Amino acid sequence: MFNVIFYNISLLLSLSVLYFLYSQKTEQKITYIELVLGLIISSFGLILMKCSYDTFPVLALDSRSLFLAFTAIFFGWVPTLFALVSMSIYAFLQGGTGKAAVLFMLFSASAIGMLWRKFKAKSYCTKGTENRLEFLYIGIVLHSFMIASLLFIPKDLASPIFRTNALSVLVLYPLATAVLGNLFLTIYKRNSMQARLESSEYRFKTIFNQAPVGITVTDPETGKRLAMNSEYLRILGRTEEDLLKNDWMSITHPEDYPLDLAKIKDFKAGKIASYSHDKRFLRGDGTYVWTTVLISSLRQENGKQPMTLCMVTDISERKAVEERVSHANSTDSLTGLYNRTHFSTYVNQIGNAIKAPFTIAIGDINGLYLVNNTISHDAGDCLIKELAKILSNNLRICDYCARIGGDEFIMLFPDTTSDKVLEIEDAIQKQFSCSSVNYLKRTISFGLETLQDSTDTLQQMLKRAEVQLNRAKLFQTLSIRNNVIYTIINTLHEKNKREEFHSRRVSEHCELIGKALGLGESAINELKTLGLLHDIGKIGIEENILNKPEKLTDKEWQEIKRHPEIGFRILSSVPEMNDLAGFVLAHHERLDGKGYPRGLKDSEIPLQSKIVAIADSYDAMTGERTYKQSMTSKEALLEIEKHAGTQFDRALALLFIEQMSINNQESKLCC
Repeated sequence: MFNVIFYNISLLLSLSVLYFLYSQKTEQKITYIELVLGLIISSFGLILMKCSYDTFPVLALDSRSLFLAFTAIFFGWVPTLFALVSMSIYAFLQGGTGKAAVLFMLFSASAIGMLWRKFKAKSYCTKGTENRLEFLYIGIVLHSFMIASLLFIPKDLASPIFRTNALSVLVLYPLATAVLGNLFLTIYKRNSMQARLESSEYRFKTIFNQAPVGITVTDPETGKRLAMNSEYLRILGRTEEDLLKNDWMSITHPEDYPLDLAKIKDFKAGKIASYSHDKRFLRGDGTYVWTTVLISSLRQENGKQPMTLCMVTDISERKAVEERVSHANSTDSLTGLYNRTHFSTYVNQIGNAIKAPFTIAIGDINGLYLVNNTISHDAGDCLIKELAKILSNNLRICDYCARIGGDEFIMLFPDTTSDKVLEIEDAIQKQFSCSSVNYLKRTISFGLETLQDSTDTLQQMLKRAEVQLNRAKLFQTLSIRNNVIYTIINTLHEKNKREEFHSRRVSEHCELIGKALGLGESAINELKTLGLLHDIGKIGIEENILNKPEKLTDKEWQEIKRHPEIGFRILSSVPEMNDLAGFVLAHHERLDGKGYPRGLKDSEIPLQSKIVAIADSYDAMTGERTYKQSMTSKEALLEIEKHAGTQFDRALALLFIEQMSINNQESKLCC
């Protein structure tokens, strides 16, 4: 009997060991394990039935019901089905009067276990609502069904079995069920906790290793890195072995070290719980990488000293964008020099900390307005860029230069006397004026101011330098502009001799009409000048269009029609020629409003413009034309008469026809 009890206890404990091993393999494919378990548990069940204690010839009492119930509760339906089938077959083959009772016990135990697993196991085992008496209740129910199985055997046999075993079955067996059930539950809880710990550790390692930021854990006492992830190694461009040899100071940019050290001191002193700042690390290839560093404490279990957690993010792209934005905000896009915004900031930074000798120079390109208006703004931009290049080549590293206006540059010369700056200015002027833009000689006006005494401020020096610049430009501007006008017209005539002869003849025709009108000498001289300058705007037209032998295309004709506006801008730059500028602008207008560029009508057109329009048209028809045969004087006068009142002023047209007819008649008589 005791051997049987020992075998039963051993097999039940073996089942608990098997459960311990099974519950640790939850990551495997459950179906495969359950099949194997079914075979093993079936073997245990058969051994159990083989080693049963026969109380009577008709019935064997053992722990088979407990065995099947726990198999159903803790292993699931697959192993239970294997065990139930094999044990039922064994019982059936064994035969005897108690066969039906045994089968009833086997099936009821399996059913009780499966029902509890389905409806109670989840909440009981995972939600912390377990009751240690729960398995006692299961034991009472389970063994009540065992007593009920006596109904399947003859009454005369059932009564003595009940009297002999009822107390142990209803008291001792449930207690054994409670003990064994709690043993299984303890195993389950332990393995579940271990699985959660392993899962948590796995998630932490996964997060640590696959995090998109660099992470390192450091011993705060020794500064030794205890762990670091792959992203940290990638950002720093170093190997783990290399980083273990170097402390954080040796791979920190020298400019970032003081701030880093101050933060670490406050962190170790407990003044701050964490901190974050941008810093540069020295990479393995010798370059520096911009990062954002976040430092905080990493608590440890059992009250151990916290470790230091460092998270590093690569912000190189952000810093590059910031640098580009900063560069764009502080740099002149045309010249690459500093702009006015940077200059204002720079002046505020140095404040009144300047010391003698300190010299300021402001330079301004003379005639840039004329270049922009007579040639193009692109030509003016080229002029500005050329001067910027010359300035950069002549200034020292300690000097400062910025473009603070369209054609205005400012230079600051620390520790430099005015004599030295004058030498630099002279070199700049010579290099800049060594060539010209088309017809314009390139010159610069300078305003110079040197620190006079310790009470001078930078702002006061700037104002005095601007006064000097304005005075220099005042002396140069008028003569420059007047010379430019005649340089322009001469250049135009050199480019196109036909234009020179045309302008002279138009000037003579204008004089003829002025005298016929009885105008004074001053007005006639003005008309003669207007005749010479009326096409000055053609200097801004491409030479290949002006000299084209064929008929102009529509696009080329539109380009030619720009010359009155160009001429207006050139002449209006000289105060003394403002009136002439207006006459030039309107010399292609028509009385019917179909002229250009503004579509003026009749009284809106100045008298001088009406006169030059007739003279210009007459010479254009009778002069040399490569793409069309010239008209005779008579044909041209008839054409003017035809358009009198629409294109030309009628009175002026008839007057001109009359005067030209007289001149033509006199020419014939002289012949």
